[in-house]
Amino acid sequence: MPRKLPFLCLGSILLLFLSFLLTDFIRFAHNFSIWVFWLRVLLLVCDLVLVFFVLKGLLGIGKGGFLRDLGVYVGIIFLFFLVLECGFMFVKQSSQNANAMCAQNWMRTYYGYNELGYRDLSMEGRGGDGKQKVFVLGDSFVAGHGIERVEDRVSNLLAEASPYPMEVFNLGEEGANVVGAYENLVSFPVKPDVLVWFHVDDDILGNDVWRDFPLPSKEFGGAVHWFIEHSFFVNYVFERFVAPSMLMHTMMTNVKFNSLLAYIQEELVEEHFRHIDRIVDFCDVHGVQLIAVVFPSLGESMAFTDVFNAPLMRYLEERKVEAIHVYDCVRGLSAEDRVVNGMDSHPSEVVNRVLAKEVGSRLWGRH
Repeated sequence: MPRKLPFLCLGSILLLFLSFLLTDFIRFAHNFSIWVFWLRVLLLVCDLVLVFFVLKGLLGIGKGGFLRDLGVYVGIIFLFFLVLECGFMFVKQSSQNANAMCAQNWMRTYYGYNELGYRDLSMEGRGGDGKQKVFVLGDSFVAGHGIERVEDRVSNLLAEASPYPMEVFNLGEEGANVVGAYENLVSFPVKPDVLVWFHVDDDILGNDVWRDFPLPSKEFGGAVHWFIEHSFFVNYVFERFVAPSMLMHTMMTNVKFNSLLAYIQEELVEEHFRHIDRIVDFCDVHGVQLIAVVFPSLGESMAFTDVFNAPLMRYLEERKVEAIHVYDCVRGLSAEDRVVNGMDSHPSEVVNRVLAKEVGSRLWGRH
């Protein structure tokens, strides 16, 4: 057995490396292969068996001195790592960073898209039956990022609670700001009678800004970055405990990614309002009832970030747009109850229920 140990160790390392190479084929929801997923699991299980035989061989040596003891300790650590790596392949949790592996697992499991690319019902047979048509328009807050059941989103809750025939369309696109939302509105094959538009604090930033956002793991350089992006366990630990502070630092030190700094720049605010004008004008021209739902950040800093919504609320009042001030609706909830989980600050099911009730009261009166 001792003579075989170097070959078993080499085989174990090779299997782990091969499993990491397979990560590229299951890393993202859009190119996920179930066969590669289970092949990766099989490789990790085989690696576990090899490590078990390595440990058995080392323990059979007897008194082997420092190197033997070191090999046992390393083998045990490696064994636990393989178990965790295999287990975290099955972890599904939404995250503020949609590219996190656990978030991609979540989206693969709970996200489904219709033929227009929205997390909504198929368009077949919809929009032509004389029912009142309500659009809920916006970004991932509308799509329900972090919410497993679509029935728990504002759009679905509205349709369920309506006292009269109503058809609700969810036009939530991940990462869309005001410009993207307007384009989605005018290009949609059906025209609304009511538009419920979600405005989020980072909507003032450009539609392509998050595509340029630097991945925190890249700051560590080639090999470490590659390791973080190819290990499910390491990626989860990194995204849960390390990335948030790095993301915050990037946003606080780079104006391009800081929505709060954008709101104190008069030129950017005026440009932002001109983009919003297009949505308001569309509703005025087509006789669409418009309800704006204005979000602050929903985490611990909610009260602070809501201050920056004051100019927007004044603008909406001047344009005679009915607005729902989310801060007033949810300030009685704890930060933990406002967000979907500790890694994701999107609105929780509780917040969606509160807002659905508030929107419904504007549509058909308070009951």
